[in-house]
Amino acid sequence: MDFSGNTPQHLLISATCFNAGEWSFPDSPLRGAYARQEVYAHIASWGDFEPWLSRIERCSKAILQSIARDISIEWYGEPHDLDCLLDSLFERRRAVRCPIDDFRKSHRNPFPNWKLGPIAGTSSDRIRALASMISVPG
Repeated sequence: MDFSGNTPQHLLISATCFNAGEWSFPDSPLRGAYARQEVYAHIASWGDFEPWLSRIERCSKAILQSIARDISIEWYGEPHDLDCLLDSLFERRRAVRCPIDDFRKSHRNPFPNWKLGPIAGTSSDRIRALASMISVPG
């Protein structure tokens, strides 16, 4: 990593990232939601998550592996643990809309300005089924 100040650095807080030391992804619509609801008020459709949502869905295994090369071994311990995490991330990328949709439909109503559309109005189960059919080269 470049610590000279010439390259932007990103910090992940490991206490909340990947379920802390568990390196897992518990599915809970409210997990990780920001407490100040107003930050979500501008979200009105899936388009507000672009281009990141589509980039995540199309992310190749090679890209994930190239990103992982910069992770210090002290963060993950054994190379096998990192490989398992990358495999999980790669598989989950196709269903990334599901937790967003579950959050959208939660009792918090985080996106009060959401406009239903062909995907947004679809049930989470249907979105999961569609996501499982997506074939993206790895």
